[in-house]
Amino acid sequence: MKQFSPSKSLFNESPFNESPFNESPFDDSPSSKTQWSWGQHLRAASMGLFVLSLCACGGGGGGSSSSGATPTPAPVQPSFDISGTAAKGVIVGGVVNAYPIVEGIVDTSNSLGSATSDENGNYSITIDNFEDQPIVVRIQPAEDGSTIMKCDITGGCGDGIPFGGDFPLTDTSFVLDAMIPTPTGEEIVTNISTMTNVATSVALEAIAVGDDVDDAIEDANTSVANRFGLTGDVTLFSIVDLTDPAAVAEADDDDLEFNLYSSAIVRAVLTDNASADLVSAIALFAEQYVEQDGLADREEDGAEGVTLADILTAASLVIDDIELEAEDEGIEIDIAGLEVEFDTQADFFSMFGSFTPSEGTPIDSDTDGLQVTKDFVADIRTIALSTDLVGEEPFADELALVEGVFNDDTALLLEAVEMAVSAIEGAMNPNVAVPGLPVDGGFTDLPPITDPSIGLQPVTYTDSVSGVEVAISEEAQGTQYQVNQIVPVMNDAGVAVDVSVAITIFDEGSLIDDSTGDESLRFDVSATIGETVSLVSEAGYLSLLESASGEDSTIEFGALSIAPMITQLSGADPITFEGFLELSLISAELDDIDVEEELDEEDLFEDLLEAFEGEFFELSLGGTFSSASGSRVSGSISLLSAGAGEEDQFNSVAVSFLTAIEGVSDEVAVLFFLEDGELEESATFSIHFDDVSLSVQAFESDEASQVFIVNQDNVVLSYSEVENDDNTISAEGFIVVGEDVFADISARDGVIMIAYSDGSFESL
Repeated sequence: MKQFSPSKSLFNESPFNESPFNESPFDDSPSSKTQWSWGQHLRAASMGLFVLSLCACGGGGGGSSSSGATPTPAPVQPSFDISGTAAKGVIVGGVVNAYPIVEGIVDTSNSLGSATSDENGNYSITIDNFEDQPIVVRIQPAEDGSTIMKCDITGGCGDGIPFGGDFPLTDTSFVLDAMIPTPTGEEIVTNISTMTNVATSVALEAIAVGDDVDDAIEDANTSVANRFGLTGDVTLFSIVDLTDPAAVAEADDDDLEFNLYSSAIVRAVLTDNASADLVSAIALFAEQYVEQDGLADREEDGAEGVTLADILTAASLVIDDIELEAEDEGIEIDIAGLEVEFDTQADFFSMFGSFTPSEGTPIDSDTDGLQVTKDFVADIRTIALSTDLVGEEPFADELALVEGVFNDDTALLLEAVEMAVSAIEGAMNPNVAVPGLPVDGGFTDLPPITDPSIGLQPVTYTDSVSGVEVAISEEAQGTQYQVNQIVPVMNDAGVAVDVSVAITIFDEGSLIDDSTGDESLRFDVSATIGETVSLVSEAGYLSLLESASGEDSTIEFGALSIAPMITQLSGADPITFEGFLELSLISAELDDIDVEEELDEEDLFEDLLEAFEGEFFELSLGGTFSSASGSRVSGSISLLSAGAGEEDQFNSVAVSFLTAIEGVSDEVAVLFFLEDGELEESATFSIHFDDVSLSVQAFESDEASQVFIVNQDNVVLSYSEVENDDNTISAEGFIVVGEDVFADISARDGVIMIAYSDGSFESL
């Protein structure tokens, strides 16, 4: 059997079992650096699906089994080494012991060997005269209180210890476990983390009900990774010190994502359970995972427990802390795209995910690799033959419905809202009018004195740039700032368009976050452009940081969270969006959006980015997109732009939705992820239906086109077309399961052939 050289799959993406959606980044292969046009990315992906849709129905046949079959254990070595790294974050000075599993129980009375983790969390244990048994590797604090954990929890580890600080790990009830099957080599790598601790609990539960011990361990170690969209054994993912930006910058994509989840699990538990602390959170999550038979995508309203959506949200927040550390240390890191993916998945799962917990799918060493390869091709054919996918614009109707919300008029409407918010920020500045002194800024009309101890607010503030007036009054809810007027906004043709804006912001005081000093203000808004488009939202919140306004209509504030309804009031088939919208930006400027009449997948990306320019901008929205004619899509959008105007500007857009495809019984979940940057441009989309997940990534340049497809069983297809010097096209590729190649793809006289390892073949 031919071997595929990388030790990991080309992709680090596996399906979230029983979930309608998932996506993880692809391997940072050299091909991902290829520059290509946005007009090509989906055509390349469609090409791969369309080519496979032409497969003849013949071929197949058995004849070869996966080389991944469980080998007969080698004779036990007289001695062997177990080594690795322990982290929750990195644990320094922890005591590591190796214990045997005896009759399904960890025998802590018999330490096979012990070590102390060093300043990087590394340990190494030599075991002599070992009996043939599986092993648990456990790390605990030293009894003398000398153990330190580097705090990798977003928001800090309590007691004033920030992200990146040293947390004294003195609670002797702290335990992190990793479990491995019966060792068969001289050097065994076993890393210890929150994720391995979960897998250990899962394995022990399976062993307790009678499962084979080694099989239970192997299944647990791979299924837990799979539940988080990763492929491999949880004990073999390298530990990354998330508090060290240099280590993050150098980390493998798979390993980084794994470590982000390990950190995020604890933060998600602490957020869900106010009585939990850092130590108990680890045990609580493992207990929940075992008791619920896995992890649900989302939870019923008011239900207790952590979900995948919660963990993804927490992982995104960890990235924020990492980026701040990197900025402080002057280290460049490129993880903004991963943050967008986390945010997109969190939004999608929280709306459309499964309430049913899933344990993930283990890597089955007894799987017939040839058969799953042929099943893989059959699944691709099922999707590719659908008229929804054949053509240069897969899911064009769904994308058009989502994109339709962001037309020129919507952009003008949002710009008017931004101008009004900017004016309100100006009204909140420290200049307070006092009788007998000149009135500063744009303040007019002093109110009567009621209680000098409270301070005075002017009745009206007028923004000197936009002319927007803000009425200020004291209400029962607190200080009220209100805009209710026509705001003229210039369109691309230089013509002023009147936007009717009504915004009310309440400064309720009690919403101040004592831990950060940030102030959250209740935010109600409605805006309308004649009979064209309207936006209405009540009971949203605006979190303010430093505020400023100027000639460029620049605003600086933390976050806006609203539940808007955006409605097109005219047009051949007007569209309505209803759901949530969350906005985070720093020094962002809102501009007009230029939308062409015909759909181009490039438009969705460019239109959103042209709406905002700034140092950092992040937008997430999700809900229902519907048209007057009855078309309807449930989905979400995440947009991130960083470093506008800089050479290394990073932009990404993720769009996900549920749709129907002929011949598939369930709704099909689709995610598009578009990314561009100075060094690489890439686009992916993934399709999920029934028990099938197909993820596609495409690259195209002037010289070559490449398509990669991976399914839920981690079967990977790689296909490429290269233009020769004589203008002919050569095509080649392969299909692999694990490290084994089960099919070759080649071009013979213009005909594409799939040749299976059993000698059977199919033509394309």
